[in-house]
Amino acid sequence: MHCPHCDAETISFTEWSIGLNAFRWRCPHCEARLGATTRVKLFAAVFFVAGLAVGGYAVWEYASESVSKGELRLNLLIGLAVLLMIGLPVGRVIFGGGPYRVVEQPPETPDTPE
Repeated sequence: MHCPHCDAETISFTEWSIGLNAFRWRCPHCEARLGATTRVKLFAAVFFVAGLAVGGYAVWEYASESVSKGELRLNLLIGLAVLLMIGLPVGRVIFGGGPYRVVEQPPETPDTPE
């Protein structure tokens, strides 16, 4: 992904996918502070709610004693696999479309040393 401020390559998809890097990042080239776009926030919210729904449904099935502990684990594993199979390609498309906006301009540096 290229920095929207200096247009230099700033982060890889793998780095972007780890932790909170998708929501905030500092360009290592120009030091601009970058924040997530609305698309990234919307995707994260939908993915989070879907994960809660899968987990909630599996726990509800287990609590109503309609599945065993082994079936609960299998249901959670299948739900996680489906979420990842959908989430990773969609995340890649969002990443390719430019996931950041400039939140804070980098400090101005003089062209000539003092």
